[in-house]
Amino acid sequence: MLLILKLITKTSVIGDWPEACTFSLTFKSANSNYPCHFCQTHRNDLTSIRKDCIIIRNKENMQEYYNNGSAEIWNRFITTFGLFHIYAATVPDRMHHLDLGLFQYQIEYTKELLGKLLEDKMNRRIAIILRHPGLKIFAKGVQSIARLTASEFRDLMKVMETYESLHKTYVKIPYCLSNKKDVEMQIMKNIRRRAMILRNQVKETKTPKALTYTAKLFIINFSNITELCNQQKNNPNINETMRKGFKEFQNCLYEYLSELKKSFTEGSLIKIFGSVTLKNGAILRTTNKFHGRPWFSNIAVAMNNEELSKYQSDKGICYAQTLLITEVNVPNESPFHLVLVQWYDYRFDQNSDLYDCPLLKLVEWYNFIEIEAIENIVHMVPRFDETNEYFVNKYLF
Repeated sequence: MLLILKLITKTSVIGDWPEACTFSLTFKSANSNYPCHFCQTHRNDLTSIRKDCIIIRNKENMQEYYNNGSAEIWNRFITTFGLFHIYAATVPDRMHHLDLGLFQYQIEYTKELLGKLLEDKMNRRIAIILRHPGLKIFAKGVQSIARLTASEFRDLMKVMETYESLHKTYVKIPYCLSNKKDVEMQIMKNIRRRAMILRNQVKETKTPKALTYTAKLFIINFSNITELCNQQKNNPNINETMRKGFKEFQNCLYEYLSELKKSFTEGSLIKIFGSVTLKNGAILRTTNKFHGRPWFSNIAVAMNNEELSKYQSDKGICYAQTLLITEVNVPNESPFHLVLVQWYDYRFDQNSDLYDCPLLKLVEWYNFIEIEAIENIVHMVPRFDETNEYFVNKYLF
């Protein structure tokens, strides 16, 4: 405890609610009269107080409070650690504040704190976050979060519990395993050792699943491909990304088949789907509307050895956005399972990682690849203040 509190003078305390209460000498029960370690608000007033009425805890008013009945413990605290501002150093734990029934109030408070201009800016940024399986995005803005359904609330809690488990795994446990000297260095060594063990573990081999196509959009003969592409590339009722796919579809398909020295014959069929379940169980989507919003998955593609020397890659992985999912059936041939993609390239020739994530841009380069070449589905995060810049989200668990 002594070491931790000495560290507080140099940094912030980020911990569970009970730990924050311990540091701040406040009661740990949600049923106590003043459960918040950050302010002096009675629990009956927590859901109705306005921000201009909040009395923030500080060393002066809390010393006065403890002098009324608990001067001995407060004086011992002050004598040991001095008059540093423990309440400013202790970060409010939003997750555990949910236990107090403050979720909707927190949203309304945040909106009032931001003001209309910043709230609109936040809503615009939320709306352009790209979709990803298991990631809950409130596309209708901050105001929609305050009206969560039970299912949506469970999804939100899954995300928040992820950060809770990350804190325990990568901060609390490594700290407890250290000898409390050069703590940060020991924590980093512990995390690296853990990562090496996980990488070297032999994973259980699973039987791969067959590709499963769903949401059939079109099925056409080869002779009708030009007509379909001309119709859809100018169709105002579909998403711009899908129009882009139909614009490039025909040329890219011819190029792919010519490289294989294949050609269309009478009876060749082309099927275009909105989604396909990959062999690893992930669902790849290229749909104009999925629950009210477009969804075009981003993917990691494992490059072969011949291609690695031609491109800048992320340890043998390149990234692309999917445009159209296609199955091509040629008589007397096995079906071709293909996806039309637009490639990402590194934003800069050198030092293209930022926050340990590849920094990319979409480039005007399209082609068909085999679905089997897809390593996994990835999440891209747009860089809000820049045009055509994306992070590969490597912190999504």
